[in-house]
Amino acid sequence: MTRLRPIGTMTVIALLLLLSGAIRIGTQAGAAFASAGDAVSALPEDGCADAPEALLRALQQRETAAAQMEDDLAARAAALDAAEAAVRAKLDELASAEASLNGTMAQASVAASGDVSRLVALYQAMRPQDAAAVITQMPPSFAAGFVAEMQPEAGAAILAKLDPQIAFAISAEIAGRNARAPTE
Repeated sequence: MTRLRPIGTMTVIALLLLLSGAIRIGTQAGAAFASAGDAVSALPEDGCADAPEALLRALQQRETAAAQMEDDLAARAAALDAAEAAVRAKLDELASAEASLNGTMAQASVAASGDVSRLVALYQAMRPQDAAAVITQMPPSFAAGFVAEMQPEAGAAILAKLDPQIAFAISAEIAGRNARAPTE
């Protein structure tokens, strides 16, 4: 004969607790199912209960706030588009003004160069002592510009008629013009 193993006290207590829980669930589950049936029959045909008024108002306020935010964003976007168009117009205007200024500066440079060339030709055509008398009245840095543009023979003849200190100052100015220019 096989002998059964004895059941311990703890095992018996655990089984009794499980049995007690199952009985309670069984007796109270019927009542819970009955009350759920009443709740289901109280629902409208579409299956949704009426939303509470506070929830409805809150949702309407959120919808209004969202619409206001959307309108604000649209207004901001329109303002940004207008500002961007204004900036583009100003940039186009500045580019046009820059092109016009560059053209004017080029014209002035050509005109100034033409004026200097005419004066250089005029001084070269003068007798050396007459040209030297005019150049003596000029600051050395200004006179150096004219003498540097002259033909070497005409410039040498005029420098020879100048006071040696003035001739030296003009020569030093011509020699030192590019001394501070970068070499690389």
